[in-house]
Amino acid sequence: MQEEFTWKGAIIVFWALAWRFLIGALVVGFIVGLALGGVFSAMGVEKEVAMNRANITGQLLAIPIFIFVIKRLFTKGFGKYRLSVVEK
Repeated sequence: MQEEFTWKGAIIVFWALAWRFLIGALVVGFIVGLALGGVFSAMGVEKEVAMNRANITGQLLAIPIFIFVIKRLFTKGFGKYRLSVVEK
């Protein structure tokens, strides 16, 4: 059964995506940042260059994290809702 999509529904979907993505990105970003910091420090890379490379890496890692979050919401859902794709 398909219901009319409301602004409340949009906010619910936004929040389901946002908090999962934020937590995933923070955890992965922390772990990868810590590892890259250690590697760059051991290699003697300048702090500014190391931070720039870590920033780019973190941004690139955000893409698969966001895809994972979307895939999870399609398969497992959230609360009483589940995302689905319906042909027009």
